[in-house]
Amino acid sequence: MSQDTCALNADGSLKDASDITFFNDPDDDVPLPKVPPSTQPSTSTASTRDAYSVLLKAGHTPATVAAGSRRSGRHLKPSARMRDADNACGLSSSSGTRKRALSSATDHPAPKKVAMRFFSPLDSEDKDKDKNVHPGESSADELVPQPDVEDLDDTDDAKSENGVATQTLSKNERTADVRTIFTRGPDGWVCTLCKDAGEPAQKHTFCGGTSTLRTHIVRHKKTHFQVYKQRCDAASITMHPRAIPPGEEHLTATQTTLDGNLVAKPPMFTKEGLLEYIMELVVTEDEAIQLIDKPAFRRLLQYARPSLTEKDIPHRTKLTDTIKSRAMTVVKTVKERLAS
Repeated sequence: MSQDTCALNADGSLKDASDITFFNDPDDDVPLPKVPPSTQPSTSTASTRDAYSVLLKAGHTPATVAAGSRRSGRHLKPSARMRDADNACGLSSSSGTRKRALSSATDHPAPKKVAMRFFSPLDSEDKDKDKNVHPGESSADELVPQPDVEDLDDTDDAKSENGVATQTLSKNERTADVRTIFTRGPDGWVCTLCKDAGEPAQKHTFCGGTSTLRTHIVRHKKTHFQVYKQRCDAASITMHPRAIPPGEEHLTATQTTLDGNLVAKPPMFTKEGLLEYIMELVVTEDEAIQLIDKPAFRRLLQYARPSLTEKDIPHRTKLTDTIKSRAMTVVKTVKERLAS
């Protein structure tokens, strides 16, 4: 067994590690075998050198040195992204997201075909353009890109001034005022006034909506608007507000009165009138004639008109005689009408 003094010499000094007997456990009787010191070179170094020589003998060449670092001389194997040129299969959710982001960033939307039209402040709500606009006709015209459209005809009249659809009117009814000046031809709308005045085709032919035609009437106030007004009045057609030049809005304004805003004034009070209203109440509402002698009803009348006295309010006898007299008069009138 191991002793506590196994690491000490006889004089009490520490032994060298090579002279100490080691045990695996304090209770062991057999010490650990000693490892003799090796005078041969390291086996790991020898095995490494042997493996290196074996690789050289097998035909393998050492890696080349490029820019101070070793680079493998074997052929590169392309990655999955290189082998899948179209990237048909996503490697992961993140790569798929990145692929879609790159695709959306590099793709360009297809260019849209646009058409050019003349846009004028007087015709700010037009949906299309004149067929030919003379350069000197309006100095405020400017080119504005618009979507490519076909003949819009008079679709701009499908909405009213406040944007609500007027589907109750037919197409002919919506363009009735325009047809007093313009006629529809194969090439578009023709202004009869300009055509009769000898204007060239590009001046009296329009390929646009009714808003363009009404703007043409406004631009030619002196020669077109008066004729437009006369023909609309003769045909009982309401003039469109867009065809009325500035300063002529009073032509479409309707005269209004205050009758609807005034409260009816009650008639002047008389004793005869009071009797008539009480008689109407009793007859039409089938009330008892004794109601007129009820103290509460008489106080109500005096409260409504404090100047009333007791003798001013009739009693049931007066009310009964008045109702009978009025009934006899009605019966007599009915008999006379039946006899005739």
